[in-house]
Amino acid sequence: MIGDTVKLLLKCEGNGEVLSKQAPPSIYMVPTMVRDLSPSSYNPKVVAIGPLHSQDEHLQEFEVQKTAYLHKWLHRLGMVPEQTMRDCVEKVIHSIEGVKACYAGLMTYTDSELAKMMNM
Repeated sequence: MIGDTVKLLLKCEGNGEVLSKQAPPSIYMVPTMVRDLSPSSYNPKVVAIGPLHSQDEHLQEFEVQKTAYLHKWLHRLGMVPEQTMRDCVEKVIHSIEGVKACYAGLMTYTDSELAKMMNM
């Protein structure tokens, strides 16, 4: 799974036990009633980070840019992109249950999809 996720990230394109002492969700969507008061205040205008707004159509154009910036950044740091991404994906995969627990009721993504979002 890690290799597939690394390949997806480089191409620009788990089950686990929930710990009993896991922190409660900490990242929520703003309730509709509040969002309706000022929709533009709660919607990202350029880029989605993480799963909350990743499906918004007007943010999809920037997904290619995010990948390009990631590659440029890794090269500027003198890192080997494949190994660096493998290390990052492994860390996210090992923490995936904790990542999922942060998002209240929003996990409709596979572990691989979520790992990709969290690494970009």
